[in-house]
Amino acid sequence: MFLKQISQTCGLVVLAATLLISCATPPEKSEQAGANPTAPTAQNTETKTETVAKPPAITPDEKAAFAKQIQQKLENPTKVPLGSSPVLGPKDAPITLVEFSDFQCPYCGLAQPTLKELEAKYKGKMKLVFKHFPLTQVHENAMSAALAAWSAQQQGKFFEYHDLLFKRQKDLQDSTLVAIAKEVKLDLNRFNKDRASAQAKAAIEKDMQLGILLNVQSTPTLILNGVAMPAGLPLEAYDIAVEVWSKKTGTKI
Repeated sequence: MFLKQISQTCGLVVLAATLLISCATPPEKSEQAGANPTAPTAQNTETKTETVAKPPAITPDEKAAFAKQIQQKLENPTKVPLGSSPVLGPKDAPITLVEFSDFQCPYCGLAQPTLKELEAKYKGKMKLVFKHFPLTQVHENAMSAALAAWSAQQQGKFFEYHDLLFKRQKDLQDSTLVAIAKEVKLDLNRFNKDRASAQAKAAIEKDMQLGILLNVQSTPTLILNGVAMPAGLPLEAYDIAVEVWSKKTGTKI
């Protein structure tokens, strides 16, 4: 099956019947979930991006099996409070895709093209909600990048800043964070003040605590209308999930 194939090529973890990408804390550094809100934990090590292959096509039988899984998950959907998180798309859009992400996570970077495709395909009908989940035990610059992105949000430039962070995620030194701030024309004095503030740190930790509460254990974790989606799937898998949700709720997409 295509899910099994992806788990072999991308190093995905099966957690409570949900596949999550394995960009996560090494086991020797792991702690109980919730023990340290600044260090999310997981059950396996990070896999090198070179091993990631293009997701295989979904066969009719696999489509039916996947649709059944989505139907089951919709019986007890995951409720994610949006709070003051940055939103791309209409706030009243019927489709909500929540992304718990880490700017230094290579798999989060690899997920961006699919997310862009979804944004284009469901334009006006989908909103993307970003939640910070920096894996500080394996990504030394993830927290500083998250704080910088939050600061960009305060000036209405979150997604512009977000896109450039992912494009340059192999070099997220402070000089890069400042260079991106200049590129998107942020007020640098305000940017530097905001990212060093207690408010910025509290906002990131609030997202992380929410992730821990929802059993987020790796990045990216994607939740589509209450259904945790396997990262690394082809666009068609999201179409299946939207179709199942649409039929169940009677919502026309």
